[in-house]
Amino acid sequence: MARGSGTLFRVKGSRNWHYQFFYGGERYCGSTGKASKDEARDFLEQKKAEVRINGKPVRAKLTVGDLLRSKLAHDRHNELRDIHSSEGRLENHLLPFFEGVEVAGLTTSNLRALIDEYISLRREELVAAHEEKLEAGNKLRAKRGLGPKVEKPYSPNGSLNRELSFLRSAWLLEEEDRLPRFPKHVLLTEDNTREGFLTQQQYEKLSLECRKIGTWLAAALELGWAYGWRRGEIFNLKVGQVNFLDGERGSIRLYRTKGKRGKKGLQGRLVVMTKRVRELLASCCAGKTEDDFVLTRPDSKDRIVETRDEWEKAWRAAEIVLPTDYGQVEPIFHDLRRSAVNGAIGRGVLPSTVMKIGGWGTPAMLERYHILDKKEF
Repeated sequence: MARGSGTLFRVKGSRNWHYQFFYGGERYCGSTGKASKDEARDFLEQKKAEVRINGKPVRAKLTVGDLLRSKLAHDRHNELRDIHSSEGRLENHLLPFFEGVEVAGLTTSNLRALIDEYISLRREELVAAHEEKLEAGNKLRAKRGLGPKVEKPYSPNGSLNRELSFLRSAWLLEEEDRLPRFPKHVLLTEDNTREGFLTQQQYEKLSLECRKIGTWLAAALELGWAYGWRRGEIFNLKVGQVNFLDGERGSIRLYRTKGKRGKKGLQGRLVVMTKRVRELLASCCAGKTEDDFVLTRPDSKDRIVETRDEWEKAWRAAEIVLPTDYGQVEPIFHDLRRSAVNGAIGRGVLPSTVMKIGGWGTPAMLERYHILDKKEF
């Protein structure tokens, strides 16, 4: 056994296993009353769970729900970006299941069994919700004369991992009471990488259609294609972040952001405008103040939130579909992020430079967006 995890042994003449472990310089030992070593090991884990490091019992009424609420309060104090998502996961899914589970007497094996049960229940819920959403969406598509939506086979593992990560963080955050060790390898394998990207020819056709709909949509397309920025970064851009007097073409600055789930946030970025970007942004910024959003509809200065109708109208007019290993799929705005990576690396831009411009934190993340085109061979 690892140091500090306790030991099991047999006393001469006894068929039962005995245990021994140390906490806070004090020795705890005795008979487990179990002849099976597996049962004796579970008994040892339960004994350790009942004892704090200083020898006092775990707070009797401490529940897993208390740990989850403490984690949420911690995230609120740190003003994490995805706090609303955490609130939803906690109130709608984690608390209804773990609310009344008391920590006292809980062992690692008990906790793993609870987590396995939670995964099974939530998997059924997520799959059913996805099928219901897909069916409703296909009914609307049928009314518009469109066929069923083609998409990658659904896997709920991504959503489950967000919830399990929150539970694990809540467990590790607690310091007052001695808790049983959180089970290892509870996170599930994810395979949700989308592979679609636009070619240069598709981009040119789509750009023409976007200009017909509005300068703001054409500018959003250009920013996504040129720099690979996220949709939120593009539509949150304000006039004060655009400097037309910086050099020959001008520049755009993105400010540093806070991270999600306690992770490191995105670094600030400063990029030089391309000729097309400068032309479109000059039109979008005309007559606005520094605090106004750059991309707005003609009849409003409010931030644009919903763009699905205009985006769909543009790509349908341009007759664009993206080939993948699971069929022809409809383009989404985030496909521009992969398109920007492929275009930049294809032109010989260093991957480290692409990472800085697009805001990827690691080379591994960049590789997920770099989809090899047959032309590269």
